[in-house]
Amino acid sequence: MPGASSLLSARELDNIPFTLRAVAGTAANTSSSPEVVADALFTLNDSLLQRTERHQLIHTFIPLVFALLDPARLPPGPDDTSSSDFVSRCLCASRAIILFGMCDDATMRSHTPKLWPRIWPWIQLMTNHDCFPEAMTNVCGRCSMLNVLTPLVMLSTGSAVRTVFNTPGFGVFFANAWQNTLHCWEEGHRLNRGVTPGRMLSAFIQRCFQFPSVIDDLVDGAGGIDELAALIVNHILLLVQDMGGNPDNVPEITCDMLDELDIARQFVDFMCDRKPSAWVALQSTQYLEAATMISRDFGSSTVRCYLEPLFLAMWQYLRQISRLLPTAELDCLVEAVNSGLLHSCLICGSRGLPNGVKSSEEEFAALNIVLDCVGQATLDSQALGAMADSIFSLFLFAEMCPRWERWSAFMTLVRSRLQLLPKFSSPAVSSTRACDNIECPILQVDKSELRQCAGCHLALYCSKDCQKLAWMVHGHRERCQKLTSHSKSDNRDTRFKFSITLGEYKAQKLHILLLQLDFILRNGNTDFCVVMDYDGGRCTPSVTAIDSSAELFADHPSVEWDVREGYTELHAIRFEGNDRVHFLPLRRSSSVIFDGLEGLARELPQDVDVMQLETSYPLLFERVRELAALDVMETYGGDANL
Repeated sequence: MPGASSLLSARELDNIPFTLRAVAGTAANTSSSPEVVADALFTLNDSLLQRTERHQLIHTFIPLVFALLDPARLPPGPDDTSSSDFVSRCLCASRAIILFGMCDDATMRSHTPKLWPRIWPWIQLMTNHDCFPEAMTNVCGRCSMLNVLTPLVMLSTGSAVRTVFNTPGFGVFFANAWQNTLHCWEEGHRLNRGVTPGRMLSAFIQRCFQFPSVIDDLVDGAGGIDELAALIVNHILLLVQDMGGNPDNVPEITCDMLDELDIARQFVDFMCDRKPSAWVALQSTQYLEAATMISRDFGSSTVRCYLEPLFLAMWQYLRQISRLLPTAELDCLVEAVNSGLLHSCLICGSRGLPNGVKSSEEEFAALNIVLDCVGQATLDSQALGAMADSIFSLFLFAEMCPRWERWSAFMTLVRSRLQLLPKFSSPAVSSTRACDNIECPILQVDKSELRQCAGCHLALYCSKDCQKLAWMVHGHRERCQKLTSHSKSDNRDTRFKFSITLGEYKAQKLHILLLQLDFILRNGNTDFCVVMDYDGGRCTPSVTAIDSSAELFADHPSVEWDVREGYTELHAIRFEGNDRVHFLPLRRSSSVIFDGLEGLARELPQDVDVMQLETSYPLLFERVRELAALDVMETYGGDANL
């Protein structure tokens, strides 16, 4: 085999079928002009495509492919890339690659490792000079080069594919070609030999899974992680568009289309597992809209009956976006609720899973998407107000869901927050505040009667003495300098979250007092911190020792208060998706609750299980219940919450 020569030997020429020998000889003749060779190759390829026995004949043309792709045939210089000679040489090379693409699997697998070092320089030449990148009829473009390489990628295995994908810069080429192909796809162009853009791209995407390092090249080629995220989302949207957006027209939805849709979804996982920042990038794309289209347009019972794989594909997309929603920006959450995506989740969850999927944990995954998404959004006053109508509509549907009883408590929680919103926004509530000196007994006073800190304009005090005490003793001097205009703009939503937490504390007060009683009984003091953890919008309280909570206070060295014993306790609030821990003093108008807990601790044996107090010591449990029901004014106050 003439690996180092661009001429065919007489024996190699004789092996070619007689009817094709003349045109093959013209193509291999070094005295032929590039234009003549390109025309001869076009004739040769066209003739072979019309022959049913071409797979038996193609091996005789392998020496010709090697000869045509010889590096000696590369243009001598890129001085004039628009010249007919340059274009003809590129046409020769690409048509030689097409010729090789007609090989059967075994032939391609055998020759790719040796031939690829000859193919790659031509690809680099043509794509670097961007020869007609958007003309699908011209095989010099990136997208057409991708089309030419598709048989090689689809059929080759093992070392042949490794040779291609481990080539430095191949990932960059694929990203660029991917972008060009999507553009042509949007314009309605079709690829050569009837290959659809979705099928072609899916062949390459699927191979990427075997080579994780290609992600870095893809990011570089796309222009950044945001651009790569937008690329895959546009790819998915075009796939859905090709499926017709009409689930009743089932015969036109082929298995290939479903496979392509699933490969695209798998690529999102592949990309995000290796680039966690990709989830952030997806937030600014139409990924939620794409998932909505899939779940809404193809989630009907008709499709499920006749095309089970499509329902499975929809289900996988719903599960995947559950990873995105908890960290999505609030405007994305609002859009998700208002777009109908969550209704699709509920429909999916209420109907159950496709046949063969039996896990009870997965059975409720779709409903959990709803809970996590709406739960997080209800912690923000602006988002809650923007999608209030959608939430009501959502839960009207959800109440008809046969499994919804498991989430009745969550539904009550969301409704309570919707009821809190107008109350929180009312002038009566927004015009009253506590003095921000945490030692001050004034817990509710009209804001007009309070003095404003001249530095941050956020802290309010009832007197000069309280302001001086907060400044000199309780650390407002340090905090005041850190407060920015951003803090001021976020102040309303921060206070709304604290209002929710205060309501959560009061709703779970009996449970929290039992936790505090258990702490006092075990430790003999009240040096505890109440931690309020939010997950999916739901709050889970716990009680921990202040001196054993170094991780909570690592970024908050100023959280040290000389407070009035029994009148103030420390609360730490952690919201899902937010690394910041908010520390607030819960201030009371009386010390009767602390006094009562300490008295109860003295009456209980050391080995008692306080959480079982209702059963073991019902009379003492009633006293805890009475403490929880006391009409004692409690509020969050102190400038540490600013």
